[in-house]
Amino acid sequence: MKQQEAGYLSPELINEFKKVYADKKSAISEHVTKVKQILENGAKSGAFRAIPISTRMKEFDSALSSLHRRQAVRFEREELRKRMLAYGGDWERYWTDRGKEWMINDWGPFENHEVMVDALHDFGGARVCVYFPDDIQKVVSFIEQCALLRIVPVTRKTRGSKDMADLRKYVQNLEDQASTSKPNPPNLGNDSSTNERPFGGYRAKHIVVELLGDAVPEWHKGSHYRVEIQITTVLMHAWSQIDHELIYKPGGNKPSIEEIRTLELLNGIVLIGEAALKQLAACTARKEKNGPRGEDVGTSQRLDIGAAKGYYTFKVGRCSFTVRNLGETLDLTVEVPPRSLL
Repeated sequence: MKQQEAGYLSPELINEFKKVYADKKSAISEHVTKVKQILENGAKSGAFRAIPISTRMKEFDSALSSLHRRQAVRFEREELRKRMLAYGGDWERYWTDRGKEWMINDWGPFENHEVMVDALHDFGGARVCVYFPDDIQKVVSFIEQCALLRIVPVTRKTRGSKDMADLRKYVQNLEDQASTSKPNPPNLGNDSSTNERPFGGYRAKHIVVELLGDAVPEWHKGSHYRVEIQITTVLMHAWSQIDHELIYKPGGNKPSIEEIRTLELLNGIVLIGEAALKQLAACTARKEKNGPRGEDVGTSQRLDIGAAKGYYTFKVGRCSFTVRNLGETLDLTVEVPPRSLL
């Protein structure tokens, strides 16, 4: 198999990207700093509450690794496009009907470094970690209403994304129908089966933005550098840091099955913690509205869980949790569907 067919970048493209990397990193870093300042001003104004906002830039090796993966996905989309057209499908209409017109030309090999940089919408980013899950939407609303930021629709970066899963199924159904002479191309709906992690893994709202107006540095007028903003909870961020350290630990050693299972268990516990934080936020809001003697709404009502005789049952993702109160300690039992942790 040729290098390009495997999704790898040619040496010429790598050298081209290497020549512009330092300048692009410097420019995007300035835009990241501006975005951070805008978000910090939003927090100071009371639009949302969050811990100190952090930023990061992709180093060269990380950027190159991302580009290899994204070109592999673009090659796969190119092949799926050929198959779709061969069986009477309409590529442009497929994406237009889904409101994702920017995907129409997002296939095939990278042509130059400009296309490569454009594909790295997470070249530079900012992370906002809020205390309560419902505050994520407050950050989103602030960004949507901010006159200095424009939200940019982008292609999801992973081969395992729902867009790719739906596209594969659509093309496969076209081919199956052709072989069985069934009419009408399928119109796929939502499919949540693409994520094999039992609790969904890392959950965050990802928004890609460009600076507008006076926020754009004077020497970058007319540029369209993008910054990715990740919005998540403090609890989820803590779990993701542990997950990342184990999955991408030094030496290239893959995590063991036991490590993966423990990470998944922690992921489920984090989701329970987020549910409890929602309840805490609701309790606080009621107290502020009605005073300290406001009506007390039970846990089972607020968290939508069952509670009886000292134990609680939770349903998170495809798994069930049972927490039993044993006095000074708690007993946690987890029921996981077969193979879902592997």
